[in-house]
Amino acid sequence: MNTKKTACNEKAPPAPKTSSLKWNQQKEVKGGYYGLKIVLTLYKLLGKRMLNPLLYVIIFFYYLNSSKQRRISRQFLDRVETMRQKHHLKDEKLSSFKHFLSFGLMLLDKMRAWQGDLHLNQEVCFKKGSYENFYKFLNQGQGKIFICSHLGNVEALRAVGSHTKERSFEVYSVVFTKNAENFSRFTASINHNSRLNLIATDEITPKTSIFLQEKISEGHAVAIVADRIPTNYERSSNKQRVTCVDFLGEKTLFPQGAFILAAVLKCPVQLLFGLRNETTGKIEIVCEDFQDKIVLTRTNRDEELKKMVTEYARILEYHTLEHPYEWFNFY
Repeated sequence: MNTKKTACNEKAPPAPKTSSLKWNQQKEVKGGYYGLKIVLTLYKLLGKRMLNPLLYVIIFFYYLNSSKQRRISRQFLDRVETMRQKHHLKDEKLSSFKHFLSFGLMLLDKMRAWQGDLHLNQEVCFKKGSYENFYKFLNQGQGKIFICSHLGNVEALRAVGSHTKERSFEVYSVVFTKNAENFSRFTASINHNSRLNLIATDEITPKTSIFLQEKISEGHAVAIVADRIPTNYERSSNKQRVTCVDFLGEKTLFPQGAFILAAVLKCPVQLLFGLRNETTGKIEIVCEDFQDKIVLTRTNRDEELKKMVTEYARILEYHTLEHPYEWFNFY
């Protein structure tokens, strides 16, 4: 990753389009929709038990033919190892191939979740205290925001959450990517009742805010990731709101959009993760309170945003160091 001081200069000129771009500036590869369809077809034909060994072979060939993603993975894991030593955590040599394999298992779990084949208290469970946090407010008909990340398998959790016996609610996911339409079409083709609503956008417009406010007032939840700056940042950096904070030992740009949206919607904010337990193989839902309501003042807006982004990055770093193989920003 680029460690130059200008990497966090929010008014810096557009970054060159080279392979040295940071993880949060990389564009996702094309053809993801068809790749998911292939994996789903194999899952339907073979089942999870038969597909698992084949998945090792698929990931192995992907690993051999993905030099850029392999390099990004290795750079990330090197940073994690350094930070784990700094925080006196277990010292171990992290495997890039295992990182790729974890990515494949995550994709398979997504398929199973969208199929309705993942169930709470079986393949998925809540960490202590997270069950109460997850349904807090929603059971009383009050909406809220889940701030998520590319750590773990939160998309699958949204699908699983909609199949519980608790009060019915929907999760509306704000996605800053051109690929969102593909994933929305894909999940609809699998399960029309998945309640996984993807809202693809380049920026939060007044129209988008009004729509999301309506959903919050109806008692639904809005999910938005807060660990990747918009893919068009290099083309319009003056229009994109970002904050530079410490993350894994380096200065890193994080988007402000999720926190600005939360201030506009004036509702409770929680952090949501879905992290695989390497011992049990289960996905553990981690749901933490973040703010009862985010308020931004005109006079101290930038300072207040930086404080919130810094706290979010601190919590994200903590979980990343605990679950390094669950970090899925290969691009």
